[in-house]
Amino acid sequence: MSKYAKRGAYHYADYFDKSSIYRKHVDDLVAKVREHVPARGKIFECGAGEGLILRMLAIKGFFCRGCDIDVRAVELAVDKLNDVCLGPIESFESGRYDAVLMCDVLEHVDDFDQTIEAAQKMAKLVVVAVPDRFDRHAVRHNIVDAVVSRFLGWEMLHIEQRHARWLMIFRNNK
Repeated sequence: MSKYAKRGAYHYADYFDKSSIYRKHVDDLVAKVREHVPARGKIFECGAGEGLILRMLAIKGFFCRGCDIDVRAVELAVDKLNDVCLGPIESFESGRYDAVLMCDVLEHVDDFDQTIEAAQKMAKLVVVAVPDRFDRHAVRHNIVDAVVSRFLGWEMLHIEQRHARWLMIFRNNK
């Protein structure tokens, strides 16, 4: 049974708890995306879950779409009027977006390299959030180093550790 089948749209509950660290993380993420993606830009989120981050970006005027491999997560996202489809990022069209988000997802994927490669084909700007190495979900001990090494040749626009996560933004200038 998936975490969404057990807990429902729990990110929404966490976000609307005004003292939540998760709320601070999402608000910071949305602010950083707004700094780097043109107004009314097109954003795709890999591992969108129930769509909270997409919803917060859509409120700010972005065109948002996402995917998740968890059936219940997609159902919850659609119930909350998010454009989230079932399937892995590799099954979506390349080159159509201004930015791809991979927030708190890379530590869960089976094929780390394939997921990053698919994101790199979809947009020239990729936003990655991963837990710090002390988080219970950080199954890869050096996940930040692993992410950075996959973006060699890309410009790193931002890297910061806050709210028990690393936030990184990469741009392909080619």
